[in-house]
Amino acid sequence: MVRHQVREAIKEVLIDPKVRDAVRINPKQGKRLIQPWIAQQLKAAGYFVDLEDVNRLLPSGVPVWRDHWSGQIVPTRGRRRVDGVVYRNRGDALPIAIVEVESELGHACSESKDAVYRVDSIARNNQNKPFDSYQSIERLATLARWLHLRQQDPSAQKDEIRAALEGVTSNDSKIQNPCGIPLFLAVGRCRNRERTVLQPRLDSLEVELLFAVDF
Repeated sequence: MVRHQVREAIKEVLIDPKVRDAVRINPKQGKRLIQPWIAQQLKAAGYFVDLEDVNRLLPSGVPVWRDHWSGQIVPTRGRRRVDGVVYRNRGDALPIAIVEVESELGHACSESKDAVYRVDSIARNNQNKPFDSYQSIERLATLARWLHLRQQDPSAQKDEIRAALEGVTSNDSKIQNPCGIPLFLAVGRCRNRERTVLQPRLDSLEVELLFAVDF
């Protein structure tokens, strides 16, 4: 029920002709248009959306991804902001869905070291290799893992997150996203080849990728 309602709210935004036209004219519409419109749709459906994770559900200082080129885990200075944490009601302790937003996924296939959004996962696949990924996807993965740790032990500390992620070796979403929280990635525009690169990681977490324009 929740997954369906959140999905439909995101789709309502992404199929809106105004959004599609805006993306075609200027693809940089993630923060400017798509993120606030999705929040409005979800609020209209009765949910509370914590934009940019103001409540800091994902703790500061937690490593979230590996550098794609070196394979080393990247330290986090400050905190990584999740675009939208969805709660059934304001003041709830636990979210019912998490939404990340990207204008496009152009860095997914880039071989340039300037493609900073292209990262590898800290967790590994069933061949013991990190997944090709994107910063936003790994924020989803890390927050999902933290929620699972807290469900298992409410006194769990943020320092446990890195070890928990490093200990995961699987393609199974029940292991990569064990609490089963609905995860969404809403994108302005993307290409089939970008989706192909990222699909194994999306599948491993059961992230639903929704987009406005295929080009």
